[in-house]
Amino acid sequence: MGPALAIDDESEPLCPISMREAITLEQNQIEHLFRERGLLYLAPKLAEDLQLSVETYLTHKQSPGDPRDRALLFFIGNSETLCAMYWRVGDDPRFNLFIIEQLAVAPADIVPLIDDLVVEMQSSSAGVLRQARPKIGESLPRGASPVRARRGRPAEQILAELSQILFPGRIGAHVQGLASLTVIPCLNIGIVPFAAMDPDGDRVPLVETTVVNVEAELRHVYENRAFGWNGIIGSAVVFGDPDAGSDPEWSFPRLPGAQREAIAVAERLGAEAVLGEAATSRRMIDDIRQADYIHIAAHGLSSVESPLDGSFLALTGGRLTARSIQALDLYKSPLVVLSACQTGLGGPLDAGIVGLARGFVIAGAIGTVATLWNVDDDVTALLMMDFVANLQTMNPLDALRTAQQRVRSLYQHPRYWSGFMFFGSRTITSPG
Repeated sequence: MGPALAIDDESEPLCPISMREAITLEQNQIEHLFRERGLLYLAPKLAEDLQLSVETYLTHKQSPGDPRDRALLFFIGNSETLCAMYWRVGDDPRFNLFIIEQLAVAPADIVPLIDDLVVEMQSSSAGVLRQARPKIGESLPRGASPVRARRGRPAEQILAELSQILFPGRIGAHVQGLASLTVIPCLNIGIVPFAAMDPDGDRVPLVETTVVNVEAELRHVYENRAFGWNGIIGSAVVFGDPDAGSDPEWSFPRLPGAQREAIAVAERLGAEAVLGEAATSRRMIDDIRQADYIHIAAHGLSSVESPLDGSFLALTGGRLTARSIQALDLYKSPLVVLSACQTGLGGPLDAGIVGLARGFVIAGAIGTVATLWNVDDDVTALLMMDFVANLQTMNPLDALRTAQQRVRSLYQHPRYWSGFMFFGSRTITSPG
């Protein structure tokens, strides 16, 4: 059976929800999310030893030579209370931790606070696309518009506040020095740019120390759903700069950075770059079914009001919606890269976000690299080409963090590098 996790009991947990009660609540919320997506949810059988299930999931080292601890942060809440459950696991089980803390904010207040951050990041980007092109000479964003008007609070101020809220008390004190952090969110916590979080207030964001993945639900932990990465990409599908000028609602200018990115990525992977008029939704659906790597550099749009049909990738001659994506059968469990704007956003429910990124995970992807706001075309091309180059020697989580670090060294503001998130299961470097 193995040793159970030790509970850090310096004081009584403030959160009134027990672990088993929290998991039951999560399952009810996940079932509601699936119903909203028009899908059937089959609740998993709970493990008898829930602590051991988490410990087993976190036992895998992020890479064979990295001895640092791994952790999981699980958020759960009802209409009045938000709680965080935190596990930290290392090679010596005597020092493993399990901590429960109550967040110092109500569910009704955390959603607009996170929205404020996304809007501030998005509005401070190079520009937005509505019915007209930005001025000639400006670097284009790969999206449509902010979700709403700015409220004027600096992004750095909101990031600092969220760091204190989401890593409360003893949790924040025990995050330093991690190799990896798995976040299982509720509400819209999954669209927080965790790479820019500073849990212990030392002014060093997580991107400098720790890889982060946003897991869809706790059942993947019970199932020990972690993937090994050996650097081999057998079948890659790469789409870039579709001609989406015929969209009836939005004006989507061409993206020269996305085209350069797609050509460079395809060349490195020995694949064909499907560009411009050839990048149709029909061809994409046909091509990606048998791929183990999917890279889409294009325009994207999310919708809070209609997350399944109003969230889409803008392709030549039509849209690829979140509803269409979740119906695909990606049986080769591909890695998906959505190098477009807003692909990690959508409609928030109790159990998380309904949108494009989760649609690919439901369809079978091991994970989706997606964006949290309107990202800059040229900077995104730089980051993504670095990311793909890193995949030959690193697992996707480390490859993304390393690419973000490089961009951060060139463009310090977090809007340029922290808006890229890995949604999906832990991917680790395979030993040997």
